[in-house]
Amino acid sequence: MGTVCLPGEACGGRKEILGPLRPGCEESEFARVEEETGYVLSEEAKELYRLHDGQEWKPRERMILIGAEIFPDAHWNSLNELIECQKSIYSNVAGFHELLEFDEDSPELASGFYHPGWLPFTASGGGHDCIDMAPTAEGQVGQIVGYSHGSAAGLVSGNLADFIDKKCRRLVTEDWQYEDETGFFPRSER
Repeated sequence: MGTVCLPGEACGGRKEILGPLRPGCEESEFARVEEETGYVLSEEAKELYRLHDGQEWKPRERMILIGAEIFPDAHWNSLNELIECQKSIYSNVAGFHELLEFDEDSPELASGFYHPGWLPFTASGGGHDCIDMAPTAEGQVGQIVGYSHGSAAGLVSGNLADFIDKKCRRLVTEDWQYEDETGFFPRSER
């Protein structure tokens, strides 16, 4: 795998804007993820979580602000949060797969509104980015699925490194602006 680029490290961001990143996880936590979810994390995901086990929640001052999130539009879940989110989502949709829509334009994804093999590593107000540990034969283990509470799931990225690279690029482009007092916000809001 290529180098995982995190803002504040190789992507040109500033460390102080990241919010409190948790220390890397212990190797035993990967076994816990497997035990609790039934799925083994991809090596790429393990590499990321060895660096940092997500980040602490930081309250936002106003809804339009992005705050000090590592990803401009989502909180990076710890492995514990990933497990809890996966359990919560799956318990809410279990038994309803045939009643709910899924993105038929993504043949890489398992059918259904949500699959328990989609491990939610980010959280936003409207959904999650999930590491797909149960793709179809046309997909690949570790691809990133966008799961929304109100719409069809879809393929976001072919792998975690590309997903993070896109997010880092978004941080250093004209799309977002940063101020010490408020954190990230869309440039169009100022």
